[in-house]
Amino acid sequence: MLSVGCQKSLKIVKSNYVEPVVYTGHADGSVRVYSISQGNSPVSQIKGLIDYSITSLTLLSNRHQILATSMEGSVIHLLDLKMNKSIMKYEHEKFYNSAAQSTISPSEALVLAGNCDGAIYYWNRFKGDFVRKITAHDGPLTALHYHFMSSTLATADKEGSLILWQ
Repeated sequence: MLSVGCQKSLKIVKSNYVEPVVYTGHADGSVRVYSISQGNSPVSQIKGLIDYSITSLTLLSNRHQILATSMEGSVIHLLDLKMNKSIMKYEHEKFYNSAAQSTISPSEALVLAGNCDGAIYYWNRFKGDFVRKITAHDGPLTALHYHFMSSTLATADKEGSLILWQ
């Protein structure tokens, strides 16, 4: 058993299916990468770029870029884990959700996030440009995730409503 001491700062944990690593988001806005085989110290860490608690992490297929959403609620960062910096920001004047999650489309061309107004916001991953907004729920979105084998998008709101988008 490997135990990593993150105290109360740990907010989200993600892993991938290819490498023996774990990605963690923390209350101080940092993102850390731990190797399952190399002990309890992070092998990589990005600090000081995000000022608020991380609420969502989505690893891209290249395994060195990760979407990070924070309680700040108005900006999603695309972080490069090799360069240890934010390489793109996704924002919109009407986008805000302190419980937001973000995800990436199966083609990895679009960044999506749920909003407090019940809408799904879409951005071009490569340019950062806002693409569109789709009204999805009556209340704040709390979760969204693509099923990569079927390309079905699942969204959920604060009231417990789940919608599967084909």
